[in-house]
Amino acid sequence: MLALTLAAYVVGQCRRMTPDRKPSGQSAESLGFPFKERSGLSSSEIAHNENYFGIGRLQNRDYKGAIEKFLLATKLEFSNPEYHTNLAIAYSKNRQPDNAIAHFIIALKLKPESPKALARLGDVYFDREQWQQAAATYDRAILQEAKDHKTLFNAAQAYFEADQPVKAMKTVDSAIALKEDDPDYLTLSGIIKCRFENYDEAVRDFRSAKRISPDHPGIDEWIAYAESGGKGSVMPIPEGKTSRSVQGDAVPTQTLEELNRRMEKIKESFRARQEELRQTTVK
Repeated sequence: MLALTLAAYVVGQCRRMTPDRKPSGQSAESLGFPFKERSGLSSSEIAHNENYFGIGRLQNRDYKGAIEKFLLATKLEFSNPEYHTNLAIAYSKNRQPDNAIAHFIIALKLKPESPKALARLGDVYFDREQWQQAAATYDRAILQEAKDHKTLFNAAQAYFEADQPVKAMKTVDSAIALKEDDPDYLTLSGIIKCRFENYDEAVRDFRSAKRISPDHPGIDEWIAYAESGGKGSVMPIPEGKTSRSVQGDAVPTQTLEELNRRMEKIKESFRARQEELRQTTVK
């Protein structure tokens, strides 16, 4: 029986959020109210400071502190989509997805089709296992930034989880075209090819991934699985890992038990599909 599940992916940092100018040196919390009279700075300048310091806290994994800073920035300059995007990212990191989605939506109303906001909103849907919404949101981001290979990779995984392997294959191929030497991308390509029972090509992908990263998680098991024609076993995904490519630090979103349940669902789906094919052949 086909026993597929995604390998454990934690892919390093994407673009870091950096402001276009340095802060003026005073934060709102040190000034008290009213800001303008106490500091000589405009509300917009103070909002910029708060956003800058919020980025620092976010990068230091002080998510609650980052939320406080970004919240103040949005209150001082509500019409700035970047501040809402950063606040949404902080909420997401702090495991407050509903608040994250709300501020991503505000950011997208202020700046429609922002690739950054769309890609990170897709991440929230991905972590909630809302695969169709994740894939659709990633696709909107890709339309604006076609060479973002990490978003392509995430979209491919979302399509695979949504049982759309054709779209998954096409999307991961686009990611590999942009970054040929990524073992995660090659591994995912091999997994999807196993879904189509194209085991020879899957073996080539897995072996390419192993050449790049000899200790890549689960790669030996995937090679054995593909070489056996789908009769081998696959190592379970390690606990505390995310499946998607992440920006910044990885926040564990799925336990080993949850991932094993997902694997069983995939296996059941494939069994049902194989039974359908057998019935069609009999007829």
